Amino acid sequence: MDELVLPDPADRLWLATRDVLTKLGPPDNPWEVHLGGGTVLAARFKHRKSTDIDTVVRNQRTIEPLNADGGAEFARRLGGTVVVAESGQVKVETDTGIIDLNTAPVIPQTGGETVKIAGRAQGVLSTAQILRGKFERATTPGPVRDAYDVIRAATDETARGHVVAAYGLLIESEQDEIEEIWTLLDSMYEDEAETELDLTEEPRADRGMLGSTAAVALNKCRLKRVVIELTNERDLSIHRETRGGPALITRTGIESWALGMAATGVNIIVGERGGSHREIGARIETMIRREITGVVFDTNAEQRQVWHREPAPPPRGHGRRDDGDDGAGGGDRGGNAPATADTAG
Repeated sequence: MDELVLPDPADRLWLATRDVLTKLGPPDNPWEVHLGGGTVLAARFKHRKSTDIDTVVRNQRTIEPLNADGGAEFARRLGGTVVVAESGQVKVETDTGIIDLNTAPVIPQTGGETVKIAGRAQGVLSTAQILRGKFERATTPGPVRDAYDVIRAATDETARGHVVAAYGLLIESEQDEIEEIWTLLDSMYEDEAETELDLTEEPRADRGMLGSTAAVALNKCRLKRVVIELTNERDLSIHRETRGGPALITRTGIESWALGMAATGVNIIVGERGGSHREIGARIETMIRREITGVVFDTNAEQRQVWHREPAPPPRGHGRRDDGDDGAGGGDRGGNAPATADTAG
């Protein structure tokens, strides 16, 4: 099990409150509390300090029981005072930082991991899930930390795929709006950075251009092409090309291909360009039955005309067929996906 070291002073806040936060709910149905937010990103990238603790209850739709008294007893147990008390969220302010407990849907649903934090196993959200949550509030001026977290993740070789996945879960108009708004926030973020952005690394952007730099980073992470390829009877490869940076390849098993699409953030662009899950699943089954490997779907290809056509059987004497002439791969329809790429998880 990997170990995750939370940044100071959030680490002290977590140690002081985790016995309360991780033992909520009845004994026969305990709440599944996962850590998320910028504190987890700061622990992964080691790029800044963090003061707050963000948690998500993944198996509950409401945390109303904590609010019977306006959250006062819960806040007392955490050693703080209530800031927000609603059916889906409780915020408590302490001398060290703010503790946010909520039931907001986690998108994508797949992802996350269990790590060891200060000697105990603890569930944490994935980088893609955390960034997707930040994008939910990005159309209103969020904290400068959000912009810098995006810059940091987008310039990290191992994390860029998570940015692409999270951003790919937004429709194009939402992406346009975020980039436009963030471009206008340079002045505000420069002032805010003086007190709210405590970096532990050399800055990866000019402090006077944090908003516009984050907007450019996101624009480069927009998907422009997705190729889903059947590599053998057991495995699929999901190739993602973006507007900037190297292509990304994620490999997934046949039995979990739909989860792989969700985790990589390609569902929207694939759906917009004619690829439903039902059709992709049928194509995969047909290719496996006919022992054909190659491209299942390419967002740059005109495949709707051949989508429902049964692939021809392999010619006699030629064994396994890999040329993709039936529209499942190769040729001028864009079957040659990038061969060299980063792997995103």
